[in-house]
Amino acid sequence: MEDRELADVKKTVSNLAKLLRINPYNLNLRNKFLGHCKLCKKLIKRKKNQFKKEIFSQLSALRDTDPKQYWKLLKSLKYENTNDKIELQAGFPEIIDHFRHQGETVNYDKEFKTKIETDILNETDALLFNEVTDKPFTINEVNKCIQKLKTGKSSGPDQICNEIIKYSGVVTCKAITKLFNLILDSGKYPSNWRKSFTILIILSWRQARSYK
Repeated sequence: MEDRELADVKKTVSNLAKLLRINPYNLNLRNKFLGHCKLCKKLIKRKKNQFKKEIFSQLSALRDTDPKQYWKLLKSLKYENTNDKIELQAGFPEIIDHFRHQGETVNYDKEFKTKIETDILNETDALLFNEVTDKPFTINEVNKCIQKLKTGKSSGPDQICNEIIKYSGVVTCKAITKLFNLILDSGKYPSNWRKSFTILIILSWRQARSYK
């Protein structure tokens, strides 16, 4: 037999759930509903603990006085399968169903969906090429960079120093421009560019110990 106090609280929760389904954006009603749900859970927990204490007292009293009733009560508890959580949810199925289907697409515009997908594809294609960063190198751009090269620097594994590039004229500038554009189109660069010479230079003999 269900407790009357708990039944009243469940009835209140069910009524609030119906009102909240009609006015889902009413903040005061939502807070009131959540407060009663919390109260209902606490009451179920308290009633459950109270029930356990009563059963324990009955079993303690029947163990010595009436073993037959003791085992009968114990066997009924063993096969009893109660689920307070499901019982609590059964009091407000409408609100549970309401929130379960939140975010589902209902009667959407297929033409609008197709338009959005087409626009996204067009934007994606536009991002594949950037007019500023992906346009080919020009001879003037490469020549300006060459003129800024510092002289008096050591060469790399290719034995080509900055002076050779800087003073070789337009022929070398055109070749470098063509090479850079090929790298830009293919996305690959010569593997030799990954090699370099690293030489440790001792500034003074007193600092030689730090290089050991």
